[in-house]
Amino acid sequence: RKEAIHLTFLLLSFRTNGELLFKTISAANDVGAYCNDKRPAIYYIDKKSSNGWVVHFEGGGGCYSFNDCNERWHNNPSLRNLMSPSHYPVSIYGADILSCDVCTNDDFAGFSHVLVPYCSSDGWLGSRPLTNIAFQFNFSSDADNFAFRGHVIFQAVVNELVSLHNLSNSSELVLVGTSAGGVGVLNHLPWVRARLPGSKIKAVVDSAWFIEFGGRTVSSWSQPGSGLFTDIEACADSTFDYPCCVSPSCLFHRNYLTDSLDIPIFLISSLYDSYVLRDTLNALLKDSANTVDDLLRTFNAYGALMNASILQTASANKDISVYAPSCTQHVYLATSSLWSPNDGILNATENGTYQEGNFWLKNNIRNGSWNVASISVNGTDTTLHDAIVKWYKSGGEQVVYIDDCNGPACSVTCISDVGVTPSEHLWPSAANAIVIAFLGAEILACLLIKLAMYAMAKYLLLRQRRFLQRRRVRFPAPQHKIGISCLGLTYQVEVVDGPKMAGRARHVGSSLYSCCHPRATSKVIPVTPKGATPDSGRHSTTNQSAADTPLQNHAPSGKRTILSDVNFYVNPGELTAIMGPSGCGKTTLLDVLLGKRSSGSIEGEVLVNGAMLDSVKNWFVLNSGYVRQLAVSFYSELTVRQNLLLAMTMQSQKGQSTFQILERVEQVIQETGLQGTADIIVGNENGLGISGGQVGHLRGLHSGGHWI
Repeated sequence: RKEAIHLTFLLLSFRTNGELLFKTISAANDVGAYCNDKRPAIYYIDKKSSNGWVVHFEGGGGCYSFNDCNERWHNNPSLRNLMSPSHYPVSIYGADILSCDVCTNDDFAGFSHVLVPYCSSDGWLGSRPLTNIAFQFNFSSDADNFAFRGHVIFQAVVNELVSLHNLSNSSELVLVGTSAGGVGVLNHLPWVRARLPGSKIKAVVDSAWFIEFGGRTVSSWSQPGSGLFTDIEACADSTFDYPCCVSPSCLFHRNYLTDSLDIPIFLISSLYDSYVLRDTLNALLKDSANTVDDLLRTFNAYGALMNASILQTASANKDISVYAPSCTQHVYLATSSLWSPNDGILNATENGTYQEGNFWLKNNIRNGSWNVASISVNGTDTTLHDAIVKWYKSGGEQVVYIDDCNGPACSVTCISDVGVTPSEHLWPSAANAIVIAFLGAEILACLLIKLAMYAMAKYLLLRQRRFLQRRRVRFPAPQHKIGISCLGLTYQVEVVDGPKMAGRARHVGSSLYSCCHPRATSKVIPVTPKGATPDSGRHSTTNQSAADTPLQNHAPSGKRTILSDVNFYVNPGELTAIMGPSGCGKTTLLDVLLGKRSSGSIEGEVLVNGAMLDSVKNWFVLNSGYVRQLAVSFYSELTVRQNLLLAMTMQSQKGQSTFQILERVEQVIQETGLQGTADIIVGNENGLGISGGQVGHLRGLHSGGHWI
């Protein structure tokens, strides 16, 4: 039995490890510690053996009139969780400063943890007497439906922790308040100090630095009904035309919080807190005359006022430390699973995007933010967690962290955001869908058209090739009209390493192209070597050029392409000139077209009147004439210089010396522009040697059977 009891105790301990358990204030009915719906207030506790305590009082806005409270309850069911404890779970898990994980919360993980949910909508300040215990909701503008007992709840929780959980024996007490909870903590510090005189007390106040701005925010806290703040001294102070208790800066300025309390305070506040700005911006945006510039001026004015207010208070009170990011976030310490994005009942209360027109503010309260939020001071980044730990370990010595950057959400570590959507982006969702659908249909239509055109081109190419490959074609009458065409004509020769060659033994990179017109009676077909443009050399209507400059003086072994993928046609009855620089393949093209080349490799098709050349070659030879370019015989195995030297030696006059003959040969070579081909063999019709144009130059030196 003892073992079973021991095991049960271990299981229970394991189950509650890290959990905070639901408790109803035991004296709630005696003192009237009721929520808005007049149910007894609650708290969560994880009691540990340590003498250190962290007690967190939650926030969640408030209502400023009976009508405001009635709309808060009736119009937004998620906000009812800030007015009633009826939907709170039996246990929760702590996070951030209430976490039991030593890895993320080493300094406070071993403390006893208490979380007090906010359910009074009065900033923990109310103590209005109850007129009726029963809760009956009547939705009308002036109906007095709710209890406002936040001050009573605060004191009842602390008293119960003292009487039932030995809080008075604590060596360390850290009071944490977020938003309205921060206002409650600051106003109750004198009372807590008197209640726990022997404890070391520190306070962490998150997002509770409410200032008067644009005639709004703190002045909006008018009392619903009469006698709401009867027991708080600072609430009766209206020096600044609003209850001083709702403004932390007023509490310090009016000396309700002094250094004599010996309670270090760590203030956390965004310089552009969205909760404080929201009411002002809402009024500003409803006026259509205001522009984006007006919004920016409002932001800048508010940030400057917040900065000055916080620094002025900190400089006058050495117990106050400051952490002020240039962000719009409201509430950084989400200390429980109640803020879980999946099933936390508080997740929808303060989170989400506030939007008016094209302006928007996005707040994002989530667990773990104190490890994400960071401030850069003099190039050093400090997270909120590190700043709190440094402050706590120093015994509460003053530290001040204010962002170096200026402007709302200027830091990349801000967990909230603010922005203005350009007007051109404010399209209704239906309009967006229509535009996207139209663009998608247009793109699809373009793709289909391109696909159809590609398929048609492939089909026509196939039809063309099939037609050209037909061997039997009936010639049109009369048969003496001849048309010639070629398709993909390529001609290569096998070159062995030996004497230098040029012209015909080199690669001609670009195809012939036709410049004919349907009604023209003559046509010029230029031929361009690879790497040149059609205008890069001189052209004439003969197959000779003004200068024959070889592109290659030495040809190593291997195949050399003379014609490459040539496609063109010559219509019957046309006078056609094939033009191009010397050695580009004009003569070779004519030889191949007329079937005069017996050596080399020929690819592609040559057609005569649409028939393959091989099938009508005999007929074509009988019905065509071809005057060859090489009308003068030379010694094909000799070079140009050797041919000239031999000829001039044979024709030399008596008394001429060998030196004079050699000098004359060099003079002729220079004057005729044959320097580049002087040491190249002349060659023959097999394609090895100088080009036909260069042979023409050599032929020009021979007249009447004599060399000039």
